[in-house]
Amino acid sequence: ILTAFAPRWTYAETVVEAVERQLIARPALFAAAVRPAALFAPEGFALPVESPPPVFDPRQVEPGPAAGRLIARFDPAVRDAADRFLVETGLAAVLALEQHRLRHHGRPDLAARVRPTGAGDAAGCDLLSPATDGSVQRIAVKTTTGGPATPFALTDAEQALWTDRPDVFRLYRLYDLGRDLRFYRLRPPQPL
Repeated sequence: ILTAFAPRWTYAETVVEAVERQLIARPALFAAAVRPAALFAPEGFALPVESPPPVFDPRQVEPGPAAGRLIARFDPAVRDAADRFLVETGLAAVLALEQHRLRHHGRPDLAARVRPTGAGDAAGCDLLSPATDGSVQRIAVKTTTGGPATPFALTDAEQALWTDRPDVFRLYRLYDLGRDLRFYRLRPPQPL
């Protein structure tokens, strides 16, 4: 039986320092890790596979001092949000996924109404997508080439929607882009 484990941050200082030296000395290593050649395959991509959100043991989530410095220097949340190719690829994947979901539920009319907001952060979401009952969901998409535990951040507008409109806000976290593209969905807690 395989069990998912939270990331380990208790690496020896010498290991973290060696990784940092290599990333600084060879920027191409970092570029290849965040934008693997598989992303440029001519055959396109299949729909992502849904997985459950990761569950972390709070005792294992905090990085040690050396790992914390390395993460701060090569912050994956900032890097992923700034990578237009990554952002647009994730958006296209979720748009196709939402259209597929609605067609699968016998609603091709609603599938035709899934659209990008075009306003990005100003709208607090990336896509508008009807639920099967016709109500509109606001979807934020966060994409990474990293694994499910790769950190991401909400913008101020996304955070406002998360808090103020939990009934319509959805977050799709796409990960392992370039390998087995997977995703999980998060919904804000609903008020009692």
